[in-house]
Amino acid sequence: MIESIALLGRLTSEQDDKISRRIENCYKDNSKWEQKLAQITIDITNGIPVYKGITVVDLRPEHSRQILYRGGTGTGINPVPSAAKTDKDTLSIKILKFFENAIKKDILTVDEKEWLNNVYQCLKANEQTIRDVIEDIYNKNNKHSVYLTLVFVDGDNTLFVADMPIFVKLFLHFTTPNNVTQGTCSICGKDSATVMAASSSQTYKFFNLDKWGFFWDLLKQYQPVAFPVCIDCLFDLEKGKEYIENNLNFKLAKGIYYSVIPQFFIDDKAAIQQFIDVINTDVSNAAFSEQLVLRNISKLGDSIAVNFLFLDTSSGNSAEKITMLVQDVYPSRLSRIYEAQDTVTRMYFDEKQGKNPKDMDIFAIARDFFPRQAKGIPVSNDKNKKGFDKYFLSVVQSIFEDKPLDNYFVFSNIMREITQTHHDMLAKKISNSAFDYTVKDAEMFISFLTELNLLRDRKEGIMENDEMFDEYFAKYKDLYNNPLKRGLFLLGAATRTFVDLQYNEHNSRPFLKELKSFKMNLSDFRGLVAKLQNKAIEYEYVDNKWPIKVINTILPSATNYLLQVDTTSMSLHEMNFYFVAGYQQSW
Repeated sequence: MIESIALLGRLTSEQDDKISRRIENCYKDNSKWEQKLAQITIDITNGIPVYKGITVVDLRPEHSRQILYRGGTGTGINPVPSAAKTDKDTLSIKILKFFENAIKKDILTVDEKEWLNNVYQCLKANEQTIRDVIEDIYNKNNKHSVYLTLVFVDGDNTLFVADMPIFVKLFLHFTTPNNVTQGTCSICGKDSATVMAASSSQTYKFFNLDKWGFFWDLLKQYQPVAFPVCIDCLFDLEKGKEYIENNLNFKLAKGIYYSVIPQFFIDDKAAIQQFIDVINTDVSNAAFSEQLVLRNISKLGDSIAVNFLFLDTSSGNSAEKITMLVQDVYPSRLSRIYEAQDTVTRMYFDEKQGKNPKDMDIFAIARDFFPRQAKGIPVSNDKNKKGFDKYFLSVVQSIFEDKPLDNYFVFSNIMREITQTHHDMLAKKISNSAFDYTVKDAEMFISFLTELNLLRDRKEGIMENDEMFDEYFAKYKDLYNNPLKRGLFLLGAATRTFVDLQYNEHNSRPFLKELKSFKMNLSDFRGLVAKLQNKAIEYEYVDNKWPIKVINTILPSATNYLLQVDTTSMSLHEMNFYFVAGYQQSW
């Protein structure tokens, strides 16, 4: 995977010179904040640096090259006096300390050191004024996306740091690793190369070199280079990582972020360029950009694969924890997933308020049934709240890897959400339609998993014509494909019809206690048939005979289906799901 990231970086930056290859992009295309560049202006026309104030301009893509931007780590010194403003004292940490460090470097001549010192003294003389202006700019921009740099005025010319040879010299010096050795590059395989150990700031924060294990304790006489990389591959790796961060970082569902990392099996520039072209396709609807990107990838051949890297960054910028890595997902698998999603969403198209099926995200629907957990209890998706996402991620992994899911696991989570929504509806915390949509979303998700053959299923049995639900069962034939499922559905429809009748007559629903909060077993369902039959007789007195007619029409079919089943491998939650599906549909 790391080799593919470097290969991606090499191709996307092959037109860059040695300076551009070391620059980080400070401009973000998709930033929701205004991006500003605060230019600390120094007049050097007469040879003596004079502070002229600070000019604020909108940050542009070309500024990354002009200010030679490359962020240092934490309180580390940047390679030039350009930096991202933070809540800390950026002027002191990133700008003034740069000069204090650079003046000591032997690569500079005496005259260069003297000139740098003069600029430094100019900044020090105006330090508080500069700091106050910078803080005011930062606060006015809501403490987001403000960058600092020095700009020099020489007569009629305005010079960025990239226009000054002394800063270019220092930039190349500071960005060239000095802790190197001879060895074999772990990425390109070049022998007798000058290699260094890549740091976590240059790769990913879950990689580190400061934790020694027992192996290195036995070999202390050797320099522990766990990840030796040559200088060319190091910058390729950085560019590849930057490309992924800017183009292939997505949000799968509430609180779940991931990166799509390509896996190239051969060094085929044409195939890699095809992948890049697919990624760079114009996205007109940002809300569904990840779907469009993955759909486009699904059209490629299986000469490449993609890895889905899910990271937890809730601890802040200091750490990244891999929550899940799904490897080697081929375009053909992505194609199969989206075919299944489109097939299912087309069936529910009319019922989802006329939305385009391709705009519907099955993973977002699944997230509602597999929320963040803490000690087995769903909690808010707020990133600051403790919990874990392993239930949802395990479902995602099974979908991508074509691994069957456990029916009990799936239906128990779905029924937990449905039961809670039903209770909220009865308590009038939510509308009836909210409950209906929850059940429909569950039905859609189960249909999706069924379409992908990820659930254990039994299809045997004799199917009959059901006067009221023939069209419904024909439309969702793969979901209601055995007698027990149909019998439970019809029983649920008859039950909802009576519950609504009871509420209309008495403004209460005492029959709901017979449903045991949707935790009925097969024996309970059979008993419910008899109770409904008795209630239908009892309520023959009502003026509106239509509900009673519906119940009497549906119950015989439900009974016939249920009598075909002596025992079942269906879990209690699965049976209640099919009952609730009919209960929601009713008539």
